[in-house]
Amino acid sequence: LTFDDGPSGRFTHRLLDGLQERNAKATFLLCGYRIAQYPALTQRIFEEGHEIGNHTYTHAYISKITERQLRDEIQKTEDALVKITGQRPRVFRPPGGYYNDASLAIVTEMGYKSVLWSLDTRDWSMPESDTVFSCVEENATAGDIILFHDSVSRRDPQTLTAIKTIIPALKERGFQFVTVSELI
Repeated sequence: LTFDDGPSGRFTHRLLDGLQERNAKATFLLCGYRIAQYPALTQRIFEEGHEIGNHTYTHAYISKITERQLRDEIQKTEDALVKITGQRPRVFRPPGGYYNDASLAIVTEMGYKSVLWSLDTRDWSMPESDTVFSCVEENATAGDIILFHDSVSRRDPQTLTAIKTIIPALKERGFQFVTVSELI
């Protein structure tokens, strides 16, 4: 399970509660500006054993910015995470999944493993929670990296509701929930 674009002051703590109650680990791909807004939530993600990855500082589409801007986006986010957790992130996800060879080369040069996803729940389009559940239940296979978001709407996000049923349903099918680095 992966969660992009957080942390969210309104939703991340509830998402963490749900993961903890269901004994599931995840990878959170965080934006630097949100880390700066919510350092305590970032610390909680880390302390509860979830992986934290770099998702740029401003959610910049890395194929559309200069090399200098890309390096700055990654470094500022890394610095924010190191300040809070004491650890440098190892994984990077390009916002929106947009990248090119040149941008990925920079990410690799900066010491990151770039990861995308194999199953997009499309929760960012705000479907009902049963639609998110069905997407995962019908399509999840061993080794999938499932894309969710923890800050996609102003209302109670469908992701929080869907996670409550997705995790038990997949555990019943023998799935385990590990971080991206553990999966790799």
